Amino acid sequence: MEKRDIFDAEGNNLGTPIVRGESIPEGCYVLSVSIFTVNDKGEILLTLRAPEKPNFPNVWEITAGGALAGESGIEAAVRELREETGLKAKKDELQLLRVIREPSAFVECYLYRTNLPASAVVLQQGETVAARFTAIRRFEELMHTDGIAQPVAFRYGVVRDTLYDALGMNRG
Repeated sequence: MEKRDIFDAEGNNLGTPIVRGESIPEGCYVLSVSIFTVNDKGEILLTLRAPEKPNFPNVWEITAGGALAGESGIEAAVRELREETGLKAKKDELQLLRVIREPSAFVECYLYRTNLPASAVVLQQGETVAARFTAIRRFEELMHTDGIAQPVAFRYGVVRDTLYDALGMNRG
């Protein structure tokens, strides 16, 4: 049974973890992570959600997930990358882009750079069915065709400029 810490609006841990799937008390937040994995060509790693997923089946996403009780955001990001893609990042290889406060979560958004091919990605049974690197501009186009999971599109919109700066890309 996975447990998650809950936080107040200022990010203070309330010390009363909840079981994953339980309702988050009003005015409280959990910690989540999103990882934008990018190669030297400026392509972003996308995984295709399995058709049996209840939310956003058959759409592309980035690596994301929730922090477990006692886990920091950076620790959750390293674990989620390993679990969802088989990529073994180290904490110092992840760059915090921004923290987004959503209605019931603080989402730490990270950049991870790798030049491993998409064929190196280990798909997670029941979670993902394909992986590919795609140009960031193409990724942005997919957001307008419902080809990208809505939470990913929202978070990308918030961190886009920071991501472009971190990658040294022209925003034009």
